[in-house]
Amino acid sequence: MPREIGPYRLLARLMPGGMGHVWLAVDTRDGMQVAVKEPALEACEGPSERARSLRRFDREARVLQRLDHPNVVRVREALVLDGRPYLVMEYVDGETLDRTLRRQRLSVPAVAGVVRQLLEAAGHAHERGVVHRDIKPGNIFLLPGGDVKLADFGIADLAEDGTTTTTTLIATVPYMSPEQARGDPVDGRADLFTIGIIAYEALTGVHPFRRPGDQPVTTVFRIVHEEPAPALREGLSPGLSELLGRALQKDPPRRFGSAAEMRAALAREAPSLEAQHAELVALARTAPRPKLEGAGDETASVLPDALTLAIRRPPPPPPPATHAPQPPALPAAQPPGPPPPRRRRRWPWAVAAVVALLLAAGAAGYSYLSKKPYLQRVDSLAATPLAAPVAPAYTPPVRTPEPLVPKSTNEVTSEPFPDETPGGAYDESSTQDQDAHASDEQAPSDGQGSQDSPPSGDASSTEPGTSPDSP
Repeated sequence: MPREIGPYRLLARLMPGGMGHVWLAVDTRDGMQVAVKEPALEACEGPSERARSLRRFDREARVLQRLDHPNVVRVREALVLDGRPYLVMEYVDGETLDRTLRRQRLSVPAVAGVVRQLLEAAGHAHERGVVHRDIKPGNIFLLPGGDVKLADFGIADLAEDGTTTTTTLIATVPYMSPEQARGDPVDGRADLFTIGIIAYEALTGVHPFRRPGDQPVTTVFRIVHEEPAPALREGLSPGLSELLGRALQKDPPRRFGSAAEMRAALAREAPSLEAQHAELVALARTAPRPKLEGAGDETASVLPDALTLAIRRPPPPPPPATHAPQPPALPAAQPPGPPPPRRRRRWPWAVAAVVALLLAAGAAGYSYLSKKPYLQRVDSLAATPLAAPVAPAYTPPVRTPEPLVPKSTNEVTSEPFPDETPGGAYDESSTQDQDAHASDEQAPSDGQGSQDSPPSGDASSTEPGTSPDSP
């Protein structure tokens, strides 16, 4: 947190909240203790919410500058430093009413004293056109001297005419009025309805419209449509019960017309002012002191006694005993030894060993398979080149010569013997052609020669269909 805001030195945080933070500070100019309030801009989710928070903070500053009453927290000044607004108010050293109600139930005089002072603060605000709209036990402070302070005018509306103003559904659900729940225009009578809820709860110990486990929408429905049960408590006069019933009417015209009218009715039915004051003072004495956060030793001189006790300091060491026997001195601490050796990881070595075994097994298998005979034969055949094919030697066929048939002298030619061809080589194809040609020429010559030549005894010269004995 920042240590200083302008002329104010921050001492401790009084109360964190969703809408803002309040710090205990001291004015370095006059030494007076103050409360510095700042909006909780870091909790805003977007620019629109941030702008809404700044508008609410500005509204509270303008409202408090209008008010000056003993039962309203006073404002000293408003600052804007580095684009962040701050509101400097009087420091209120007291307990909120909601914490007090959680601790114990208040007596009838104490409740009457709280309600009376709330009506005085609300009446002062209504006369100046300010409707609080968010009065609740968390905004009511009980001071040690018996006084009551009303704070947190963040959602208060400013009515220029001093009578009515419009509203939106922004309030604490259990303590809103029916017209706020409906979104209707509101005036000071909405604050009177809320004060009636607080008085009913403080006297009876139960909320008039909220039940344990209710959802907010259920509470709103009861506020708008249901009537509360009559306030019953030992020592509660019928007049006070009727006063609460009138303050909790659904229709604003049926309530008290102003805070002054309700305060006058309370004065007729409530115990005396002396009894109220005595009960409030006794109640403040039993309140625990607030716990401060972030205070340092340098702030002790400016804090009151009650706040100084709330700052937790270490107790001073007790003085050493003068006559008590001193315990034996402990041996000097030995310097720390070397750090234990770092345990190495073994899984990388195991992985490497497995990989090596797999490689060795693969090499052995390859060596074994390479020694097989069929593999060697295949390898030798693959390595030996094939010889070129040798053509067989040509052997001429042996031909048996046919017997020669004598021919006439007229047909003898000088043709050479078939074997005696030019060149001396044997030509089988030419010989066959010559034989065929000779047979073709022999047939007519034989027919012609049979008339002039004597018949031959060879069967080859016999015509077909004749016998050798025929002429």
